[in-house]
Amino acid sequence: MPQSSVDLAVAQNLRDTLKSCGRSAYAVATALGHSPTWLYRVLNGESGILLPTLREVASELGVTVSSLVSSPEELDSGDQNLLRVAKVAAVPGSGASRYDEEFKGWLPFPSELLNDPSVNPAFCNWVRIQGKLMEPTLPDGCLILVDRLSRGLQDGGTYVMETQEGLLVRRVRRNEELEGWLILSDNWNWPRVPFTRDINVIGQVRRAWVEL
Repeated sequence: MPQSSVDLAVAQNLRDTLKSCGRSAYAVATALGHSPTWLYRVLNGESGILLPTLREVASELGVTVSSLVSSPEELDSGDQNLLRVAKVAAVPGSGASRYDEEFKGWLPFPSELLNDPSVNPAFCNWVRIQGKLMEPTLPDGCLILVDRLSRGLQDGGTYVMETQEGLLVRRVRRNEELEGWLILSDNWNWPRVPFTRDINVIGQVRRAWVEL
């Protein structure tokens, strides 16, 4: 199971947001189906909060996820390029069997996507890929931005998927002869395989980032 991590900045932002919204920790916790003391433990630094749950809290309070994770210095600066999204522990290509949302930190959201109405930063994650089967497009070890709201297949799109071979990142192509989809690597040594119903699409790859 993904592990939540205690983040004192998130706890402080939650306290401030509850106060400004006139909501109690008890009311928000019970509205989301948690025990009455759950959010108190988060606010006091006794328990962490998973990213999907933080999204639910933000929605309940009518605020953005970024407002709950930004430091006071970032919020005061007014710099719109300081928007961050979570980096999580998922590693496509590592042999892992599932998409791990354990929180690992915050990384910049690409500024060129800020005005793209089709991309919601609150539902994006940075993850690191492993392996060379998507080179040269996605080099081994690079970070990719996964849009978890974009799961409908698009011809030529690249997706993170849960398959029988484990967690993979691959491109898809429409095959009119088979009246279905093919999964392919950008490395031509990897064979094309049919997209089957048991494959779970996690999300579409929107950007790649190679750390220097």
